[in-house]
Amino acid sequence: MKTGLENLLSKVKSTGNKLASTVSTLASNATKKAKTSLSSIALGTALLASPPTTQDANAEVLFTMDSWNGAAFPSRIWAQNRQMLQLIVYAENTSPTQKVSGLQWEIKMPEELEYLGRVAPNPYLYITDSHPETRTNDFFYPKPMDPSSNYTAHPHGQTKWPAGKNVRFTKQGSTRPPVEKTKGWIGMYYVEIPLDCPLGNYTFHVLNPKAFNPQGEPIPTRGTQMTIKVVPDKWEYYATNKFELIQDTDTNGEDNYLYLPPYDALPNEKRIRIKATSDFKNWDNLATNEIIMLVPPDVPYYAPLHYIDKGVREKHSMRFYIPEVIE
Repeated sequence: MKTGLENLLSKVKSTGNKLASTVSTLASNATKKAKTSLSSIALGTALLASPPTTQDANAEVLFTMDSWNGAAFPSRIWAQNRQMLQLIVYAENTSPTQKVSGLQWEIKMPEELEYLGRVAPNPYLYITDSHPETRTNDFFYPKPMDPSSNYTAHPHGQTKWPAGKNVRFTKQGSTRPPVEKTKGWIGMYYVEIPLDCPLGNYTFHVLNPKAFNPQGEPIPTRGTQMTIKVVPDKWEYYATNKFELIQDTDTNGEDNYLYLPPYDALPNEKRIRIKATSDFKNWDNLATNEIIMLVPPDVPYYAPLHYIDKGVREKHSMRFYIPEVIE
């Protein structure tokens, strides 16, 4: 049965798997309320199926995150109006030779936010019941999965249910089948921004990431954090802070993860780039975002832009970033 957010929260009596199995319906209802077409969902999927890309092969598995709104579109700016945030966790295998057959991780969320539930792999993750084709974005798709080791768990930072370990492995044989993909979804969670949520930045963390090859041997991993901003009114905020550049870091403190959210196209379809400096005299042009078209309507938008400033702690004693409109 498809229920709304309030009914779901008031009626759920069981823990864990029951909520996980119904949360997909929650996302479906939110998507319908946002009047999201299949084309716009496909757009959001295409934009975020590829998480922030590393710029060299580190022979490790990188765990990253992003946040979507109810229309399956990326957002890092949120208002105090009970908006539902969909937290997406990705895996990226940066090794050209090492194969992955299993992953483990935990999530820590801000205590000020309201946790609603998570999506249970079946056996893969997808956005809504009405769009199962999005399961192809799952990191493990189409490998057979181990039914006893393919589940997601509640995050740390909330008190409704005990926090746990997320576990996803391909099916056990003499060895486990290796995943051919280099990037993809591994976890989905739902969070609400309360009406009385204090304003400011909030950070999600990937904790205790682990990866395993087909023989069950560990592979080097690294977790990351993701920052969102809560403001009184999202659109009023955008009007006065047109280009919000958000900076994250990894758990080792070695790299800076830069995120430039999507925006309506500027006059004459000007583009935006991220610049960096260590002395305010010399500037490096790091990345420039792309113009995309939403169909329908045929309106140009700037795609969200991810960039990783690799090894920044070793290269610079200070590092500052700004977004700039290209004239």
